Amino acid sequence: LKDHREKKALYEKHAVKEYVIAYPIEEYVEIYRWEKSRKKFSSPVIFDRTQTIRLTSIGGLEVILEDVFRDPTAKK
Repeated sequence: LKDHREKKALYEKHAVKEYVIAYPIEEYVEIYRWEKSRKKFSSPVIFDRTQTIRLTSIGGLEVILEDVFRDPTAKK
């Protein structure tokens, strides 16, 4: 909840270009992107563990969510 209320409001106030919230137990990610014309974040785009996200604020860095949510104790 703190991420959704306090941190999101703070980042929005300072026009942070992109805000990512990861939910490790549920295995999904929300991305909020700054909309300059509206001076606020967009509605979240939700990605599940089968998808790859592209972080535009970090030069288009691609993150494979299956790797992020992989169980480190699982055998390969």
